[in-house]
Formats: sequence, structure tokens, C-alpha cells
Amino acid sequence: MQEGLDERRRGEFHGEGTVDNRIMGDEEFMEKIAGQGDELPVNISIDEVITAVCDRYKLAPAALALPGKTRALSHARGMAAWIIQDSTSVTLTELICWTGRDLSSLSAMAQRIRKRSVMEIALLSEKEEILNQITICKA
Repeated sequence: MQEGLDERRRGEFHGEGTVDNRIMGDEEFMEKIAGQGDELPVNISIDEVITAVCDRYKLAPAALALPGKTRALSHARGMAAWIIQDSTSVTLTELICWTGRDLSSLSAMAQRIRKRSVMEIALLSEKEEILNQITICKA
């Protein structure tokens, strides 16, 4: 252990030089595990998520930042948070900037919708429609 004390900060242990800094490992390792999760296969932006969610629920993007807990707005925010949680290119922090909500609220909304989707298949269909709109725009 004493040997390691003389070393300086090593970038590879902090995600530097990798495509996804949330994963420790080389590029080969990341490619190997890339298809094993629910992550979206394409890079998306916060604007694309907001636009697609708002189009699906017929909302103005500014509506997501409105105060209050109306069911329609909460559902749209939760769906956006769920989609973002499955993405490697967008973070909930970016959604916080859009909505003015805190991280724990957005995470809880996403978790509630994710749990409900097990029993309510329509929620999975909604998510797939939104994702299709995003990926079709990228094609």
C-alpha cells in the first residue's frame, strides 16, 4: 500500500479518456457490456427528449417547468426522467434545469412509472413511441 501513496492522480480511475466516464474500464470492456442494459443505443439530447415527450402529451415545453403537481405534467416529467435514466448521453441534472424540480423528485417519478409499467403495458408503449420519435428524427 505504501508504494501507491507516491503515485499521482490516475485519469483512468476517474473515467478520463473513455467514452462513458461512468464506467471504469477500457473501450473493449465498455463495448462488451454496452448491450447488456436498458440504455438507449443512440446519443440523444435533452432537447430531443423534451420535444418528443411534449409532442406525445401535447404540451408546450415550458409547461414542464410550471409549478404544481397536475397529473398530466407530473406524468410527462416522470416519463422524461425514465427515458433519461435509460440514456447514457443525457442526465437528470439536465432535466432539473428544464423543470426546476429536484433530483429526488424526478428519480421518484421515473421509478413510479417504471414500476407501474410492469402492470400497465400501455406505459411501455408510450415510452416506445417517444423513443421512436427521437430515433426517427436522428435517422
